Amino acid sequence: MNRPVLQILTDLHAAERECERYEAEYQLLSEDFFRLYLAGQVADAPDLQMWAGFCKAHRRCLQEHMVRSAASSQ
Repeated sequence: MNRPVLQILTDLHAAERECERYEAEYQLLSEDFFRLYLAGQVADAPDLQMWAGFCKAHRRCLQEHMVRSAASSQ
């Protein structure tokens, strides 16, 4: 998918804001939470599933932005 850079950045920042909200609530960094989630060490609570979804979205947007940035600098 070839989304406009502005859309990628908008989605990236939205996911980041949501992750920060969960970090404040659970007093845990998203990267630490997501590592535990991927290892299967997180309860199957709906709010934690939402957090994991925002972590996935953040990673996907960040990766997409990095790939686009690298391609445009060549």
